[in-house]
Amino acid sequence: MNLTQKEQWTNNILTLIQYSMLLVFALTGNWVAHNLALLIMQIFGIGLGFWAIMVMRKSKLHIAPRPKTQAILIQSGPYKLIRHPMYAAILLTFIPLIVENPEPLRLIVFFILFGNLLLKLHFEENLLTRFFPTYSVYKKSTYRLLPYVY
Repeated sequence: MNLTQKEQWTNNILTLIQYSMLLVFALTGNWVAHNLALLIMQIFGIGLGFWAIMVMRKSKLHIAPRPKTQAILIQSGPYKLIRHPMYAAILLTFIPLIVENPEPLRLIVFFILFGNLLLKLHFEENLLTRFFPTYSVYKKSTYRLLPYVY
């Protein structure tokens, strides 16, 4: 898919922010929740992420929002219910760590990450709507990020 210069810039910046925030988060504290309920939530998030990646492999997985030329629209696995299960997985993995230990730096990083993911998913959906003629129909039968909510 060919992007305008502005879209390419947006694509790169959103991806850079996401991975930078994940790196900062990883370097500033625990990676595993100690509370059992929060740990279960975190394990669910990691499992959802792996499931989404395994299913998305058929579509030539790409770390940036821009779809690859040979990509296919995946509508199975977790994508049958939510359009952005990898973003949901990130949130489910990191929210327990914020709840358990809301350190100021990690709170700031998490809110930057969360805002970035929201911007990124809207940007990505715009690209996917242009790239896949059936994406508009797919959007009507799924949730963006959180089933039955958003």
